[in-house]
Amino acid sequence: FSGSDQEWQQEFDLLCGDRGSSEGIRLDAFVGLVNDSSDDGCYCSEEELRSLLQARAQTTPPTLSKAPAPAAKSAVPRRAPAQDPRHELIEAVFQQLDRDSKGYLTAKDMRPFAEQTGFSGSDQEWSSEFALLCEQFGSSQCILLDDFVKLVNDSSDAGCYCSDSELRNLQQAQPQIAAPTAPPVKAAAPPGLTPMQDPRRALIEAVFRALDSGGTGSLTARDMRPFAEQTGFNGSDQEWQQEFDLLCHDRGSTGGFGLDAFISLVNDQSDDGCFCSDEELRKLLQPRPQTTQPTPSKAPAPVAAKTTATARSAAVSAAQDSRHELIEAVFQQLDRESKGYLTAKDMRPFAEQTGFSGSDQEWSSEFALLCEQFGSSQCILLDDFVKLVNDSSDAGCYCSDSELRNLQQAQPQIAAPTAPPVKAAPTAPTQAAQACTGQTVLTRFCLVAGLKLFLWIISPWQDPRRELIEVVFRALDSGGKGYLTARDMRPFAEQTGFSGSDQEWQQEFDLLVSDLCPGTGSLHGQGILLDGFASLVNDSSDEGCYVLDSDLRALPNRLQPLSQAPAVTQHSDPRQDLIEAVFTALDWGSKGYLTARDMRPFAEQTGFSGSDQEWQQEFDLLCQDRGSARGFGLDAFVALVNDSSDEGCYCSDSELRNLLQPQS
Repeated sequence: FSGSDQEWQQEFDLLCGDRGSSEGIRLDAFVGLVNDSSDDGCYCSEEELRSLLQARAQTTPPTLSKAPAPAAKSAVPRRAPAQDPRHELIEAVFQQLDRDSKGYLTAKDMRPFAEQTGFSGSDQEWSSEFALLCEQFGSSQCILLDDFVKLVNDSSDAGCYCSDSELRNLQQAQPQIAAPTAPPVKAAAPPGLTPMQDPRRALIEAVFRALDSGGTGSLTARDMRPFAEQTGFNGSDQEWQQEFDLLCHDRGSTGGFGLDAFISLVNDQSDDGCFCSDEELRKLLQPRPQTTQPTPSKAPAPVAAKTTATARSAAVSAAQDSRHELIEAVFQQLDRESKGYLTAKDMRPFAEQTGFSGSDQEWSSEFALLCEQFGSSQCILLDDFVKLVNDSSDAGCYCSDSELRNLQQAQPQIAAPTAPPVKAAPTAPTQAAQACTGQTVLTRFCLVAGLKLFLWIISPWQDPRRELIEVVFRALDSGGKGYLTARDMRPFAEQTGFSGSDQEWQQEFDLLVSDLCPGTGSLHGQGILLDGFASLVNDSSDEGCYVLDSDLRALPNRLQPLSQAPAVTQHSDPRQDLIEAVFTALDWGSKGYLTARDMRPFAEQTGFSGSDQEWQQEFDLLCQDRGSARGFGLDAFVALVNDSSDEGCYCSDSELRNLLQPQS
């Protein structure tokens, strides 16, 4: 080939298209290409392949350090070699658009580029265009340097090719603005807001990211293979490829399996899905032993491919150094109950060690922003924590190795508290979820095919009223659960005119929840989410409860005395107080809900004696019966121990008091 860069880009795009790829040539496709002696291939003899290796060896490769220190206040990837002027020009435009040196471009950053290249729509139209652009690159809210390079080099309809002269014009059109001075306190400021998530969703997304080896936003057959084996598949590579191809074919895609389809799959307890418990998902996150990939018999990989694989393995092993082990040790020390994630309470010592000195309420707000940055509503996973302490930008909280060791020494070694003796839920009807076997994986995968993949994109710009609503919501959300129960909402109801009894309010609250959209406005069986609360106070019709901005500002101050005062009217029932005390004792981490692990001591105390897997199945059925996808909230627990039917687990007051007694 001897054409120009543009001509080669067109040829390369055709090569990718012929092999069902939209981004690049993977190892399997490269092996197929150099072994293909037809007009569509590019067959290379072993001698030619060795010549390629010798030619590559004569060029000086870029120096790789074993554990490169992150660039101060910048997450921009390493510059391209100096001999590529076009790449340097693109990078200069990127850095000029990225005014605060975050290492990525938001919709606001990209707007001048869009206008210079022909866009003339409204803010809302641009927000939609930017969302589609991010989705194209497998992101929910930003464009990285590599994505920007691909975009301006892509001459297809999906790209936005810019010549060198156009790039220089873009440079001149953008004012030179210095990056803002970093704040003195290390605090995470998210680039935008993501949809509210529960810990299970965050766990599923962590599994998806771990499987997504190329970071493309979709899973290939090779990516999904560990998941298939974990859930029962034991066929050959060829059989798995056929099943995966059928799945992709049925949904009209050659790219792979998207996040939303994956979430739906592992949450589906029917015969059409492949439900995974939280414990099974965590196992998928654990490092797998290195196994030697079988060499294809028909077309053995050339020397070049083997060398590339060796280099990749060396790079991976270099990245997994002692620093990662140190970070993981700090994470485990903060995670005292070994939940697999950190709550606001867990992270507070880390925040104080790294400069935070605010009140509990201020930390709660900071932690909420931190969780939003990583796409969660209330917890930080290990991968998120690793990114946070490795991020030297304003959005991160970089810690040196010595700082991490100091954090280790500052944290006392505390053993997990012994769970109180408790009584366990009755054995629910046998309805264990059917495991995915090799024969049923294809059926289940194909039946979930055709899902419309979408990304929830929320603009990073919020109006002042929305911020007021969020402040009120957090003030009402006593346990930081991410949703409001009838008890949480009662003070708000009284402040806005309600004066009925507890029973009348419960009926009103149930009607409110039923009117809201499940999943976005309300959480089944639990309460009202932030979006549901916002729609309520913004609704001026008879169905809503519109609140003026001035009243919203006054509400937190009015609610504070109510939260500090002893709950006489609301806690007039001693039995209710007793049940709440048991719930609080079981709720390790003060999450506001009980997981299977939290409820296990209760189950054993009330008669359960099965294995962890059997208890997980029982717990999932209990949650399903009460319309909860995450865990057992207080209201559900109260209903359970007050239910004397076969479906419940009634406990007398004396039995409840025994649950609170120290274990002998």
